[in-house]
Amino acid sequence: MNKTLMIGMSAVAAGALLASGNPATAQGPEPKHTFTRFLPSDFAGDDQVTLTKALGPDDVWMFVTVYEDRVPRVLGRHWDGTKWNEVVLPEGVGFVNGIAGGAADLWMVGVGSENTTTSDNLVLHFDGRTWEIVKRIPRFDHAPDGLAVLRDGSVRFFVATNKVTTVWRYDRGTWTSTTAAKRRIAASTLPNGTIWAVTRPGIRPGHFDGRTWTTVKAPSRALLGCTKTDPCDGVDAEDLVALSPDTVVMSVSVRRKNGGQRFSVVRWNGKKWSVLYRTGADSVASLTPDGKGGFWAVRDKPHTDVAQHYTKAGKLVSYGFDLPRKWLSYDLTVGPGGGVIAYGSNFRKAMAWKLAK
Repeated sequence: MNKTLMIGMSAVAAGALLASGNPATAQGPEPKHTFTRFLPSDFAGDDQVTLTKALGPDDVWMFVTVYEDRVPRVLGRHWDGTKWNEVVLPEGVGFVNGIAGGAADLWMVGVGSENTTTSDNLVLHFDGRTWEIVKRIPRFDHAPDGLAVLRDGSVRFFVATNKVTTVWRYDRGTWTSTTAAKRRIAASTLPNGTIWAVTRPGIRPGHFDGRTWTTVKAPSRALLGCTKTDPCDGVDAEDLVALSPDTVVMSVSVRRKNGGQRFSVVRWNGKKWSVLYRTGADSVASLTPDGKGGFWAVRDKPHTDVAQHYTKAGKLVSYGFDLPRKWLSYDLTVGPGGGVIAYGSNFRKAMAWKLAK
């Protein structure tokens, strides 16, 4: 299938998105239709939005994966405040799942398009003019995760296999790596370079200081609501985000022996775990810092999904998406001014939304 590229002209302005500030002062019932659609007109059909990045009101990047004769290829667009412009990527990029950095020093990680199970992991860099592949890493299990660009311009991310986790670092032109036993998922990297992630199997988070991994205790089953009369059959970490060196938030699913699952969002303050809120049978994922000590997340409800903002002050506010049907994948990006873009796909059509004022 040959895909004709048409540069979309959107009528919505990203300026309103990123100038909207912190919406968590909303009161009363769950707001309705507070997200409006925000998508290039040529992103449709079988496209799947896999990544967005908001660097400012007039600087938004968006990438989708399309399939041409069953071969994946990434298409990119850049919002300049007025229109969407085509982004030219190197040949052979099949999927991207992490982006970080600034306008003239932007980094991205993903997977090649040669074969979705054996392709190399890729590291790409944008110098303000062009994207290029700067590093290839043999792919053993998972795509790169936890990408971050630190204050000194160095780069961090990790790649997990079923048995080990390798942290990759780029410092002053040199690539180095450190491998440690145990598989870790749901990486979150702080500006100082500390990486938090969750050990699998289990729900024990740990942090990497550049040399070693240090594991903290897991939330107790009693904290997660397991009792003698309602015992748990197992627990899993759904997602994790680090808000500071000592503050980590994790969403956890609990399988009940009596049937079904229940979900909780918990916080580690450097000394102990506490429950921030419980969501019953609704899963919570896409944990994303708001830049102000709180975080955003997506709650998967039976008939729709909602974005939820948990503020530093402890207030939880929900915002519904304007969805034609239940969607199956989603994620969030938060801009420097506090504006939010939610994006995803139901594997039939790509979609993205911006938070209205």
